[in-house]
Amino acid sequence: MTNQTEVSNLSKNPANQVLATVRSQLARQKALAQVITRIGEKLELNSLFESTTTEVRQLLQVDRVAIFRFYPDSNWNQGEFVAEHVHPDFNSVVGQTLNDHCFGEQYAVHYAQGRIQAVGDIYEAGLSDCHIELLAKFQVRANLIVPLMQNEYLWGFLCIHHCLEPRHWQETDIEFVTEIANYLGVALQRAELIAALRTEVKERQSAERALTKQNKQLEETIQKLQEANQQLIDTQQIYQWQATHDALTELINRWEFEQYLEGVLKAAKTHQRKYVVAYLDLDKFKIVNDSCGHAAGDELLRQVGILLQSNLRKTDVAARLGGDEFAILFDQCSLEQATQATQRLCEAIEVFRFVWEDNVFGIGVSIGVSLIDEKTSSVASSLCVADAACYAAKRQGGNRIHVYQADDNELTVQLNEMQLAMQIRKALEENCFQLYYQSIAPVDCKHTSTNRKFEILLRLDDGCGEVVSPGVFIPAAERYSLMHLVDRWVISSLLDSLKEKYPLTENSCQSRKIPNQYAVNLSGVSLNDEDLIDFVYKQFEIYKIPPTAICFEVTETAAIYNLSKAVQLINSLRSLGCQFALDDFGTGMSSFEYLKILPVDYLKIDGSFIKNLVSDPVSCAITESINNIAHLMEVQTIAEYVEDSSTLTQISQLDVDYAQGYGIDKPSPLR
Repeated sequence: MTNQTEVSNLSKNPANQVLATVRSQLARQKALAQVITRIGEKLELNSLFESTTTEVRQLLQVDRVAIFRFYPDSNWNQGEFVAEHVHPDFNSVVGQTLNDHCFGEQYAVHYAQGRIQAVGDIYEAGLSDCHIELLAKFQVRANLIVPLMQNEYLWGFLCIHHCLEPRHWQETDIEFVTEIANYLGVALQRAELIAALRTEVKERQSAERALTKQNKQLEETIQKLQEANQQLIDTQQIYQWQATHDALTELINRWEFEQYLEGVLKAAKTHQRKYVVAYLDLDKFKIVNDSCGHAAGDELLRQVGILLQSNLRKTDVAARLGGDEFAILFDQCSLEQATQATQRLCEAIEVFRFVWEDNVFGIGVSIGVSLIDEKTSSVASSLCVADAACYAAKRQGGNRIHVYQADDNELTVQLNEMQLAMQIRKALEENCFQLYYQSIAPVDCKHTSTNRKFEILLRLDDGCGEVVSPGVFIPAAERYSLMHLVDRWVISSLLDSLKEKYPLTENSCQSRKIPNQYAVNLSGVSLNDEDLIDFVYKQFEIYKIPPTAICFEVTETAAIYNLSKAVQLINSLRSLGCQFALDDFGTGMSSFEYLKILPVDYLKIDGSFIKNLVSDPVSCAITESINNIAHLMEVQTIAEYVEDSSTLTQISQLDVDYAQGYGIDKPSPLR
């Protein structure tokens, strides 16, 4: 199942960021290689300085890159800028003499030992006033200073200036500038040697040997850089593959499959070609995964991927969409041909046997098939239709194919459910759900507590002014695994509403005093949610709502189906002060034995008995029996579906504790 938002998110693939980083590294390695090459080409220092400052400024996107040289015998107090590349908006510093009596030999020793100065903001770095004044004179706001060494002598600095605003220097920036300075140091050493050759003929042979050695080092460095560049290229290719493929099955992933669909959709519209997309969902995969573990499940998926590939044409494309769901794009294929091909796939998977240790499993596959032609509106719609057809095949018993047709009523229902699922996702993101409340009233005066009880109900705003009831949207939420998110939204939104309704007072700074109790329904999925208890704890802590204000309702069927998890959840939250009600009692796997296991406070008698209570003696007898046994177990009872006064009178005679229904109170918006 997909939608437009998901397609958009998929297009923003994290691999793009990785590729950008790789390209930046390649550019910097190229600049280093060019500096080394120029040194090898025996360029004059001035030319090397000019080209280097230009390239470094462009790569680092700074305002000025300059080279500063100390005057010989100045005790490192005087010097001048001998080269630069500067943004047109800022002044040139070339030729300007710099007198810094605060510097001197004591600092020169530190820089000669490898010190680097990286200042993001001269006004925030704790510099002395004289240094701030000196830097401001050259319009410097942030600077990066790296020493230029000629052998062991501090020759000068490679200066990186950011003038307009502060700048945070990245470790990669500092490493890059340091490498540039190191290679310029090699050039300075080389220049010194060349000067020595011109003035001291006697040392020519030794200087040539030194140059030869350095050339060899440069050649080795260039070779290493070339190898590093190739490694970066190889890494880039690996990242590209990982961004477009599923690591487990080595099939293309959902993002890449949708790129294929984009291409064929254009071809279908432009050249009137026909394609077919098939959506596959494995049957009985959960049995393998649950009984033998995730390693077995992964191996099964891998083998299914190989099986798919071996049964397709070279022009067809198979993908793993996620979990146990796959997809196939049949290239330039009629619906009839694709149906035959998927039938063969279905048969191949049916006879396939998966062996894991001493276990042998048979599986199946449900396949939805949909045509892509010039009438197909979008990639999202084509996948949506195929997904719906796949689900229809699974609902028909699985291990079969369902081909989408325009007049397919069953798929129309399924597509409506998909649309509801998209509305639910949007409602969760944009808070389009609405909370309602309905009174749970005491049947007679024996319950004298001032604590009023309400059940919290949920409605969905469809965006067109209509309210959608839970009976419509909850099946879609369950089908598309959204119920646990809906439950969490209800809990958080209710506590937020109570926080606004009951503000903290001076005497209740730790928790609010709430005179009422609110019942919140929990789905069977939430009973299996291992993180739900921590989530509820955190919500109480955030909103400062006393747990005694909340009663959680779980259905009889869900509680019994997830019995151990339900008992654990109930005990954990009741220890906080929450209460629990067992909902719809009497319609599921009713057994009073379970009441002895489930530590609930209330038992809600299902409305199917209550609505016929007056006219049906059997319903009356069942209700009386449930009520009496619940009271013996010290569990209070609530009658649902109390629609009129005669029903209220009847449950009063049966000694039921509370009543709920339209005859008592109609649901109203909480806010």
